[in-house]
Amino acid sequence: MAGIRTELADVKNKLGEARQAADKSAAVVTELTGANEKLSGDLKALQEQVATLRNENTRLAGSDQARQEAEQRADN
Repeated sequence: MAGIRTELADVKNKLGEARQAADKSAAVVTELTGANEKLSGDLKALQEQVATLRNENTRLAGSDQARQEAEQRADN
């Protein structure tokens, strides 16, 4: 009977340790989920900035080309 009680106590200890490990894992998952959401938001904002800068770059390149063409016409 003492052996069963010892075994039961060991199982209870292991169960407690498993619960603690599960709680720690859940906390880590929650933290990582929050970090992932933040990074996803940052990525979206940066992608929008890149798109805006590309559009501005295209616009400026067109303006520069038009200026050069106008200068060439003026020189001729």
